[in-house]
Amino acid sequence: GGVGPLVSLVREGTPVQREHAARAVGNLAVGNAANKDAIREAGGVGPLVALVQEGTPEQREQAAWALGFLANGANRDAIREAGGVGPLVSLVREGTPVQREHAARAVGNLAVGNAANKDAIREAGGVGPLVALVQEGTPEQREQAAWALGFLANGANRDAIREAGGVGPLV
Repeated sequence: GGVGPLVSLVREGTPVQREHAARAVGNLAVGNAANKDAIREAGGVGPLVALVQEGTPEQREQAAWALGFLANGANRDAIREAGGVGPLVSLVREGTPVQREHAARAVGNLAVGNAANKDAIREAGGVGPLVALVQEGTPEQREQAAWALGFLANGANRDAIREAGGVGPLV
């Protein structure tokens, strides 16, 4: 299969190869649960998290996009366990416009049905940047941030969203 070689390129390729391989991995993950599992099983989550954290701007964009589409079932836990929450929250806060949109989508997907991730996102300071995107972002950023906040809204996160000024912009 092609997943292993692509994951190797994400991990060890040239800068351009890493960017393109991250995009390819993301494309494989879109709407395909078997590919999502294969990417995780091939060790693809860690290298994508590393790109979000320390890659070039283009690599960060593609890796955030890929992680957003990988974030299902067991992959949600794998992304958190690989340290992906903090770097994604940082991109929501400080990334380029496209990075912010992709990272907001990824954060939202991490939160779906996953209480541990909801807590981790709040603890990483993710609520405030999402509220800021709802207030001041592009239409695409607003859509992704509102969607993410909807999935984050549980117990303690409801209070955090309210305290960050998120209720008004969401209404």
